[in-house]
Formats: sequence, structure tokens, C-alpha cells
Amino acid sequence: MAKKSGGCFGCLGSLAVGLLVMGGLTVFLSDDSPTETTNRNEATIEVAEVEEVTEETEVVASYDNPLEQSAHDVFGDDLRAFNVNEENGLKDVYIETNIPMNLTPSMMRDSFEFDVIDYAEKVQDEDFNEILFMSYAETVDEYGNDSEAVSGTITLSKETISQINFEQFLKENLPNVADNYNMIIGE
Repeated sequence: MAKKSGGCFGCLGSLAVGLLVMGGLTVFLSDDSPTETTNRNEATIEVAEVEEVTEETEVVASYDNPLEQSAHDVFGDDLRAFNVNEENGLKDVYIETNIPMNLTPSMMRDSFEFDVIDYAEKVQDEDFNEILFMSYAETVDEYGNDSEAVSGTITLSKETISQINFEQFLKENLPNVADNYNMIIGE
């Protein structure tokens, strides 16, 4: 039985020699000019112009109103609308959001509830009377057509929010403490 020579070291040696040859060719064929046709060893090689890659910086929107800034921070791209209605010295905040559709119905409800609690905690020291949260979800009607429908509403007053200890608050208690809780999805 003939014994193989080289083994893994033979493969590594071949790889190293190949890399050295390719490195040598790269150095041999490289030129300082960004666009030039070079004729070496009767082969014509087109050297492509090198474009500088720049990092795109993400533009982060900033809002003067802390209630609106917090809405964008919490709901992100799912925020559909944000409005403050001020009447007789009272500020009512209206927030409309989309619920991500890549979740089960109960996960969709839970996601919305977590966001509502997170927002309430962020704005608890701000000036407002109450916050109405309205969520939308994509649905399919009996004819198989896609549409959007309100999937739930939750209202929290400033007084209710001031009573919540957010460090120990359980999401499961949100339906019991909310001034209005009407979730259609995930029941």
C-alpha cells in the first residue's frame, strides 16, 4: 500500500504558493493610475476605476415636543399618526400605530401593550390629560381582500399613569388599570 505524501501540509504548501503567485501577479499588474490599459505579456488588462466607498449616516429625527419624540422613540416605523388636541387647557394625546403582522394574534396584542406601557413610562412627567392609543392591523375580509382595521384601543389618563409603579408593573394588569381597554386582536 502506497503512503500519501504531503497530507495537510502539502495542501497548505500549495495554498501558500498559490497565494504568493497571486500576490506577485497583483503587484506586477497593479499601477498607480486609476484608469489605464496595460499591455504586459501580450495580455490586455483593463484596470477599473476604484470608487471611494462612503458610509451613509442615518438621519435621526428630533422633535421639540417630548411627547412626540417619545412616540417616535417607542413606536418607530409603526407610528402612523401623532396628534395633541389642546382644549380648555387640557392636552389629549392621540397615537395611532400599526401592529407588526409577522406575529401571532396574541403576540401582536402583547407587543402593542408593551409599547403602550413603555410610552406611558417615558412621558409620565410630561404635561397632558390623557393618551388614546389606537392600533391597526392588516386583515383579510370574507372575500379574500386585504384591508386594515382597528385592532384595539387603550386610554390612559395622567392620573392613572401617575399611580403605576413601572418598576414592578405587570403587563397582564393593563386591562384592569387602563381607563379604557378594548383590544380586538389576540383574545
